[in-house]
Amino acid sequence: PYLWRLFMGIRTCPRCTEPLQHTHTACPFCSFSLADVDSTFGSKRVRLQRLVDATKTITPEEIDKLDARMDRFEWEFPQLHFATYIAELPDSVNLRELGFWLSNRSMIDSPRGNDSAILLCINSRQLSASLTLGYLPEQHLPEVQLRQILEQAKPYLSARRFAPLIFACLSSISSTLRQHASVT
Repeated sequence: PYLWRLFMGIRTCPRCTEPLQHTHTACPFCSFSLADVDSTFGSKRVRLQRLVDATKTITPEEIDKLDARMDRFEWEFPQLHFATYIAELPDSVNLRELGFWLSNRSMIDSPRGNDSAILLCINSRQLSASLTLGYLPEQHLPEVQLRQILEQAKPYLSARRFAPLIFACLSSISSTLRQHASVT
């Protein structure tokens, strides 16, 4: 299998962020591959709910509102789905690599499958966030746009307000997808 396929839509290497070609089985710049993250996180499939908050910082009321917002997102964009993983991770964990691993090794709780996923990973310890895309959304959400979306959500991240951060990302992604749909 080629690295492009394994990267689930990542057009740059999760480790060194250099551009990738679809024929690569490992990054030609840093040799990163799925085996690298398998050695860190394991190679067994894991089940991933739409919203995983291992930190327990999101209130039940916020969870209900987020579920409703994700339902609305999936109604508006029925070919896509959105998932979030929040955890307090060691400093050694690279969120882009974790997102890549989750995209390849998790079974995201959606009938649409991982190819349609937009995955937001949040490290509550480092106060960092990353967006990983499946094949389908990658063609509509360029890398530069993903960086802007995360940059706009940074105030919520700094304040440890993860529910508003997720809402902000969903709103920005929805707006970008709507703009893209009206252009094409």
